[in-house]
Amino acid sequence: MKHLPQFILESLLLEANMTKETLIQETLTCMFFDAWFNLDEHFDNSNEIVEYYNSHKDLIEKIAKGAGLTIDDYDALFLDLNPKGKSSARAKQWQNSFIYQCESFENWIGSHKSFDTDLVFVHHDSSVAVHNGVIEKGWGIANRVDVGTKKFGYKDKDTYQKADIYAVVNKIGNTPEDDINEEVSYWVKSINGETSDKFVGISLKKLGHPLGHVHTYGIDQSVINIDPKSIDFKFDIFNDVDFDPSAGVLKPGIVTTSIFFNSDDGQETKECRIDIRANSKGPKHAMIDPHVSYSAAVTAEMAVKGAKALAGKAQSLISEWIGENMESAKTKGAADYESKLNYIKSIFSSEGVSFDVKLDDSTVKFLNFLSANNNKILDLYKAFEKEGKNLETIQPYLDELGISTDGSIKDIMDMLYASTKWHNISWKILCDVEAIATYTKEHGINDAIGQIYKTCKGISGKDSKPHLPYVLIGE
Repeated sequence: MKHLPQFILESLLLEANMTKETLIQETLTCMFFDAWFNLDEHFDNSNEIVEYYNSHKDLIEKIAKGAGLTIDDYDALFLDLNPKGKSSARAKQWQNSFIYQCESFENWIGSHKSFDTDLVFVHHDSSVAVHNGVIEKGWGIANRVDVGTKKFGYKDKDTYQKADIYAVVNKIGNTPEDDINEEVSYWVKSINGETSDKFVGISLKKLGHPLGHVHTYGIDQSVINIDPKSIDFKFDIFNDVDFDPSAGVLKPGIVTTSIFFNSDDGQETKECRIDIRANSKGPKHAMIDPHVSYSAAVTAEMAVKGAKALAGKAQSLISEWIGENMESAKTKGAADYESKLNYIKSIFSSEGVSFDVKLDDSTVKFLNFLSANNNKILDLYKAFEKEGKNLETIQPYLDELGISTDGSIKDIMDMLYASTKWHNISWKILCDVEAIATYTKEHGINDAIGQIYKTCKGISGKDSKPHLPYVLIGE
């Protein structure tokens, strides 16, 4: 066990390293965006972007100085050369990510032609601005955002404007409008090409591929109406469950629940779907570290019919509704699930929304088995991970659990992993839906679904302040 001072020191060092990496990543994006969009340097592969980087060390020196770092810091992340002069796999991921960011923002510009011109790329935290291969000063957009954050009473800059960098066509004033709604309108008009001042905030993520559709959050902050008659739940996590351990059959349900509804923004009606589903710890973990099935998370994300990409996510909002009272699924059996389901049904039925979900005999037995034997299964997982990933290691545990061992070790571990992940995720999905039901009880189903919709679309809800729109180069 680590002593507290050592743990704190290591945590601070890790945080400092992450902050340094973020600075490097964001300022390099400014440089590569400038090369791509202003200097016609379209990098076809990592070799070409590395060549550009190496031939512009004087510019990187200046960028590093502006960020309070050194060129060695930049080389360590972007090049990360081994003794043979080859970049590490991690460095190549970053090299490709910068190319994918360029391609993705180009796709965004394809539908925002007013930005198809000379652009200055400004980094928020350092105010470093790159334009035509040189550092330029006097671009006050970051200062404007910082002033607005304080002026309009936001707790931090990211709540007000999530952008890491900005693309600016011409200099704008450092002082925001007197009213938050006027400031939001000013940004929206700039993005839509409705004013001579053109600028946009960009939030950056590491990419593994270019994005065909790049979403602009917060453009439409108007009133959204939800048609209550259109709300429908597809709750399949307890369907088609099969449980007969003596025959080697442990077949859990799926790990997704969907909410369907129609939204109306005053211009058109859209068919929407919110999926609450597993967000991590895929099946590859079954043969590596199966115990992580109990820590897999859920996400809530929305899709709009006809759209090419997801509209956004709302798990943060639902988690806020849940609070800190989330209990582990490990000891939860069928009675606990039934209790939550009955509570959810009673609220949604009072709102005229059907929620006809039942636990059949196989599901009840399966949930009770997983609840009663969670410690034994965890012991099996630990032994498998530490003592040997073979049938001989887990056979005594399988015998104690009464599970047939017909099939390969991979088949058995895949089956167990899917079962414990389903136990964990199905409970978390229920907790999410319970949180929606609790909010519905107080505010009504229209408002509950409306708040989720607005969060996914990056539109402020009635209980939150407006925020400045931004482009998300990420997933």
